[in-house]
Amino acid sequence: MYKKNFFTVILVGVGLLIYQTAYAQNPPKREMRANWLTTVWRIDWPSVTVPANGTADQRQTAINKQKAELINILDKTKAANMNTVFFQIRSMCDAMYPSSYENWSQYISSERGADPGWDPLAFAVEESHKRGLELHAWINPYRYCVSAGTCGNLSTDYINSKPEWLLDYGENKIILNPGIPEVINRIADIVEEVITNYDVDGIVFDDYFYVNGKTSDAHDQLQYDLYNPNKLSRADWRRENCNRMVKAVYDRIQIKKPWITFGVSPAGVAATDHAVARKYGVTRCPVGFDWQYDGIYSDPLAWLNQGSLDYISPQIYWPISGNPPYDQLVPWWSKVANKFGKYFYSSHPVYKMTIFEAPSVSAPMMSTPDTPEKEKTFRIWGEEVSELGLSGIEKSALELRTMSDRDVVNSSYRAPTAANFGFSEIGDQVNLNRISDLNNAPGSVFYRTKDVLVAGFVDYLKREVFSRPAIQPAVDWKEAPTQNPTSNIAVSGTSLTWSHNRDDVKYAIYAVPNSVNGGQELFETSDYLLGVSYSKQFTLPTDVSLKTHKITVSVLDRYRNETFDRVSNNPSVFENNQITAYLDQENKLHVQLSDVSSDTPITAKVYSITGALKTNTTFNALKGNNYNFTINLQNYSVGVYVLRIDDGNNSRMVKFMKRN
Repeated sequence: MYKKNFFTVILVGVGLLIYQTAYAQNPPKREMRANWLTTVWRIDWPSVTVPANGTADQRQTAINKQKAELINILDKTKAANMNTVFFQIRSMCDAMYPSSYENWSQYISSERGADPGWDPLAFAVEESHKRGLELHAWINPYRYCVSAGTCGNLSTDYINSKPEWLLDYGENKIILNPGIPEVINRIADIVEEVITNYDVDGIVFDDYFYVNGKTSDAHDQLQYDLYNPNKLSRADWRRENCNRMVKAVYDRIQIKKPWITFGVSPAGVAATDHAVARKYGVTRCPVGFDWQYDGIYSDPLAWLNQGSLDYISPQIYWPISGNPPYDQLVPWWSKVANKFGKYFYSSHPVYKMTIFEAPSVSAPMMSTPDTPEKEKTFRIWGEEVSELGLSGIEKSALELRTMSDRDVVNSSYRAPTAANFGFSEIGDQVNLNRISDLNNAPGSVFYRTKDVLVAGFVDYLKREVFSRPAIQPAVDWKEAPTQNPTSNIAVSGTSLTWSHNRDDVKYAIYAVPNSVNGGQELFETSDYLLGVSYSKQFTLPTDVSLKTHKITVSVLDRYRNETFDRVSNNPSVFENNQITAYLDQENKLHVQLSDVSSDTPITAKVYSITGALKTNTTFNALKGNNYNFTINLQNYSVGVYVLRIDDGNNSRMVKFMKRN
């Protein structure tokens, strides 16, 4: 591990000097490419609500418009060769789905608690999967309301049903109290309900925890006295409350559906204090100011350290040469994620690309007795909202949309256009993510969807940044069931179909021109990847057929591990015959190879399921003979691997799993 990291860091150091080279030449096969689809205040979607007291025709018209808008968003996301949507389903203790715990959101229906007559989350999951897109349900864990117009007052709203659960900061700024165990259980219950009832691929939280700099001792003295058995300091106790909530959600997912990935998107700077960095065995963040640690009691390194995340997506909302500089934050986060064996997907500020300056974090948005600072307010749909009621994602976007009357969502809102949009800044940032990656798992998450899908930017992404499709990185540290390969690949016109014995998987489709020869290495890059399907059919491009291409369909289990079938029209590749391998208790792989087909040297290569070469062994052999040899896997991580044997004329493969 040390040598691997050292080598990669050297590459990063060189790469930082050349990140402005062409992005699209070799886009990685494995990459998270997502956007934040914001529903709070209907920032991204929907443009209309379903009238609670409207006629049947009025309601159906609104529903049809909401569905059409969502389909258009998903179509454009797919067209940009992106692969994931972070769909906001809970912004203020409300729901974009029929919930057993909370009321319908006022951003889907015209009134909080009113049934809109359809299930947006079910529709979003179905339509995303039709396009081969993953859907991660985006949840704000604590926020209850931020203004009079957002405070639910139904009998089932917490302000009436569970007032003791709330922290009230005054002026309608209210959150769930992180220090109450029942609150932690409720948040975990909500997540469990979502993953039980919907085929979501992930759960993601944003950066809203305690209200920044405003939580006095009086707010939570009762809970501090009752629920602090380890006598932690007030600040450590508050951070631990958030840590326990994150862990409770992760543990609930592991019990129910461990393949569902869980991530959190904290503020973009952490651990600038030497003591905090030493606590987790990392170097301190070299730039910026970690306001979240003592401001909102958010400690993202604690979540990584306790193993309660699959990925971290910090909001690095500054330009490459900004203050702090993006090109110093990204390598640091990548090293931190690598240390804890989890993935780092940078969250990008697409909305900022109309302005090539970003607010410095050297002056955090919080007041102190010595330096009181007036709270900023934003006018959203005619209502004044304090900055303290906004997550970092929301506040940063609204700051840059503020006009003279501070009306940032309705008539004063100005979306970026192709004429004033700095496309290359985002392209350079994506390339820097790739150069800095240490886990074969780069990733970018764009805020916000309406800005991502601006005229011209989708074309730019597909042309310059995401020129080939990509599969999300595999969660290869979790044990996954072995999958059978696909079979019965058939093509009729542009319709590709196949068979498989399971329905709880998805598939990757490849087409290799007949003029190209090779084996497993053909599928280590995105060169021949056409796309991903959740069903057993795929529409081929018109220039692809069995007459012109070798077509294969691999199986992607829900952890995104990949299992290959033989390539159509090329039976010598991916044959699983004349080779036997077994793994003993000492993690040594014993290979029995029969009937060698030539006198040329034999090569034995072991690949991870993501396509990374782990071992390459060569030895001499005689045609017709049988051979036994052993490969030591003691230093390999737990996961699925592929052994490939080449003896001159044949390529033979067998898949195996290292379980401990």
